[in-house]
Amino acid sequence: MIDRYIHQQLRIGLVSPQQISTWSKKILPNGEIVGEVTKPYTFHYKTNKPEKDGLFCERIFGPIKSGICACGNYRVIGDQKEDPKFCEQCGVEFVDSRIRRYQMGYIKLAYPIRNEKLSSHLIQSGCPVPDMFLDYSLVEWKELEEEEPTGNEWEDRKVGRRKDFLLRRMELAKHFIRTNIEPKWMVLCLLPVLPPELRPIYHIDEDKLVTSDINEIYRRIIYRNNTLTDLLTTSIATPEELIISQEKLLQEAVDALLDNGICGQPMRDDHNRVYKSLSDVIEGKEGRVRETLLGKRVDYSGRSVIVVGPSLALHRCGLPREIAIELFQAFVIRDLIRKHLASNIGVAKSQIQKKKTDCMGNTSENSG
Repeated sequence: MIDRYIHQQLRIGLVSPQQISTWSKKILPNGEIVGEVTKPYTFHYKTNKPEKDGLFCERIFGPIKSGICACGNYRVIGDQKEDPKFCEQCGVEFVDSRIRRYQMGYIKLAYPIRNEKLSSHLIQSGCPVPDMFLDYSLVEWKELEEEEPTGNEWEDRKVGRRKDFLLRRMELAKHFIRTNIEPKWMVLCLLPVLPPELRPIYHIDEDKLVTSDINEIYRRIIYRNNTLTDLLTTSIATPEELIISQEKLLQEAVDALLDNGICGQPMRDDHNRVYKSLSDVIEGKEGRVRETLLGKRVDYSGRSVIVVGPSLALHRCGLPREIAIELFQAFVIRDLIRKHLASNIGVAKSQIQKKKTDCMGNTSENSG
């Protein structure tokens, strides 16, 4: 889990298969290693409990209720006297249910899948080996830079495009070297599975469920991956065309998870509605970053529609009195206490709410 007091920034990038394995795998107290999601199921239709080795498996992602395993046994969390720390029958650890917010799983792909969202930029830049192509690109760019203009507009434009291409390649190579990223990581052998709390399922009625689109895409990936595994392992005389076709289907399913529609027609549900991919969840004005993180309401902040003020200068911003007091409330409270108009923070807040003092004057002083 990310500690907000230690980590001050967030960066999205490539990770190695070893890092994915570290995030996903965990060792139970009996020595068993869990983490791989092999079944496309979510909840059992009779018991309404997560399926074992499925997308909501409690062995992989942790218990739904704190300290209660899949069998219904209860243990006190953090009690050293309680033994064992997991259920020997179902294999679920007796831990806090909040682990399902960050515990990940993984899918072991039967065929290496290319990350189409990132590898397409790499292919356009032609930079499979950063160190080698950085040197070659620099030498070629210097040679083109030393050449005199030919006077032929078409030839000069062609040389300019080549120089721009070499600059993009060198910038990409420098980025890989600086961040210690290997281009081969764009070929996925292990596909991370998001924690269940980030792709929930809600029960509306007894027979109705509302699920995240991510779950449906994961299900298709597992179905197609299991089919390809069976074709490669059990069937000896399987036609090669059938295997290639199944590999393409698996590639399309993974592409739909990362960025639906990046390689053609987007994946749709039974009602012809386009599935929301991970990119759709993160990107855009209504994405997780801009709306949930950057646009989150916190104390002493506000959001409003910007309108034109004919009486204001270009360098001025007008605020309603109530919003200004709310935004600068911490400074107003400090000045009220300093000027002995309030004895403590509670009294200052009550004075602001009841408008017993001219808080706007203090606000003007702080904003100025």
